[in-house]
Amino acid sequence: LAVMDDLDAMLQELANDNARVVGDRRRRSEAAQACAVRAAARERTLCSAQAAVTRADSEKASRFATRLKRHLECMLDEAVLASIRSELAERRYDTFDAYYRARANLASYTLETELCRMSYSVTQRGSTITEASAIRAAYEPTHGPPGAEELLWRAANQSLLADVLAAVQARWIDASLSISVCAKSCDFVLDFSTAHPQ
Repeated sequence: LAVMDDLDAMLQELANDNARVVGDRRRRSEAAQACAVRAAARERTLCSAQAAVTRADSEKASRFATRLKRHLECMLDEAVLASIRSELAERRYDTFDAYYRARANLASYTLETELCRMSYSVTQRGSTITEASAIRAAYEPTHGPPGAEELLWRAANQSLLADVLAAVQARWIDASLSISVCAKSCDFVLDFSTAHPQ
């Protein structure tokens, strides 16, 4: 009987251990399920937020594309182009000539600043040079009133584009679309090989 009591006690202990193990597994399973439910809810919220951002970005992109298309149409509008031509036609040569005659410093600006940034070709005495140091060496400063050659040196830089850029910028710049107008490259060809330098 003592053996039976011991056996019953052992069986009861095993049953209790088994119940604890099953209970622990059930609690862990419930915790894992609760965690999975929370993770799924977070994922749905995140996906919903991302979808909202994507929709908003898509709507912004669509509005931007529409504005950009309208701006490009405006740039090519014949009335806009005619107003640019009209403004530029009002510029007089004597104003241009007076500007360069009064600014002897523009020749050194051409040689020291622009020559490094832009493309130059100078033809003199039947020979064409394109290398910056050779072009600098070819320049012969004048003393007294500037002649045609000196005026060409003074005008051979981006200052030539000032009136054109002002007319175009007034009509084409749009900061809200990040559109600007600038001269990125220019080719200057100076020909002193003829009686009339050009």
